[in-house]
Amino acid sequence: MRTFASFTLLFIMLLINSIYAEGQVRLKTILLPPFAAYKSSREAELEIKIQKFLKQELEKEGYTVTSTDSPGFSQNLRKAKEEQFELLIEGYYQRSPDSSNVSIFSQIYLVKDGFIIDACNILDYMILTEGVKLDKEEIKEEDKLRIQKYTKKLIQQLKANPSRKENRGNLEENLLSTRLIEEYKLPLNNQQQSIEKERDAVFDLIQSQVTVSATKISKRTNEAPNLVSVFRPEEIEEYGKLSLNEILYQLPGFAPSMDYDR
Repeated sequence: MRTFASFTLLFIMLLINSIYAEGQVRLKTILLPPFAAYKSSREAELEIKIQKFLKQELEKEGYTVTSTDSPGFSQNLRKAKEEQFELLIEGYYQRSPDSSNVSIFSQIYLVKDGFIIDACNILDYMILTEGVKLDKEEIKEEDKLRIQKYTKKLIQQLKANPSRKENRGNLEENLLSTRLIEEYKLPLNNQQQSIEKERDAVFDLIQSQVTVSATKISKRTNEAPNLVSVFRPEEIEEYGKLSLNEILYQLPGFAPSMDYDR
C-alpha cells in the first residue's frame, strides 16, 4: 500500500513538473531567421554572413542560438513560442547605391508577448560636402566590418537590458524614425503605438494651425514655411541631420539672435 502511494505521489510530481516546464521560457535562447533585403537587391551570400557571424558571437556570450531558413515573421514567432525561446531577432539589410556600404536594421522581439522591445541599426550616413565629389573607395567599408560593428552594438544592447524591458529610446531612434514600421506593420505594444499616434497628432495639429502675417494674410502652418517649419524624425533621418544647429541654420529666414545687454 505504501509502495503504491509513493508511486502515485511520484507520478503526480512528474506530471506537475512536466506541465510547469511546458510553459517555462528558456532564458538566453534566441531564434535567428535570415535577414531580408530592404529596397535593394537580395544578396544570399550576405544573408549567410550576417546570420552566421551573429550566431557565432552571440553563442560566445552564452546565448543558445537556433538559426532558421524561413524569413516569415508569423511562422517564426509561432515556432519561437512553441519551443519557448526567449527572444526572436528579425532584420533587414540595404546596400547604398552611393557608397555601396551595407546598412543593417534589426528588431528584437520578446517572444512570450510577441512585441518588439528593442531595435538595433547600423546605417550608412553619406557625407554631403558641397562642391566636393567623394570617391566611393574613400568611404567604402567592407561588409565584414559593417557586420562586426552591427553585431557588437546588438550584443551591447542585449547586455544592457537583462530584464528584457521595452527600450523606448532605442525604438524611437532605430525603428520609429525609419519607414520599416509602416511598410511591414511591425508589432509594437499598445502603449508604444499610442505614443506614436500622439506624436503624429501633435505634428498634425501644429501644421494645421492658422497664422496671420504682417501683411494680414492668414495661412496654415504647413502653407507658410517661412514662418514655421515642422521636421519629423523621418525627415531628419533622410536628410542626415546630426545636430539641432544643422537643422536651424537651414531653415528659411533663420538667423541667430544675440542680446549682449543681458
